[in-house]
Amino acid sequence: MYVRYCTDEHYEVATAESLADGLRLAKINPFDLYILDTRFPDGRGTELCTKIREFDRSTPIISYSGETPEQLCSDLKYGAQE
Repeated sequence: MYVRYCTDEHYEVATAESLADGLRLAKINPFDLYILDTRFPDGRGTELCTKIREFDRSTPIISYSGETPEQLCSDLKYGAQE
């Protein structure tokens, strides 16, 4: 959904199918915004958020999911934006 909308609006988009792939992309690309799902096949998006924050403290991170509001609130402590 987000990929199609962003590309339709002429934004460049990179996608990752795993935490490892997401971290690799984050380290080699200067992104203006991260949009992270909270679920990956190899872990939670909060893990990726924490790892991104180790080397990038300023780029906004938006966390989204079909999970409960309580879970999304807990994601904020890992560095996601409100």
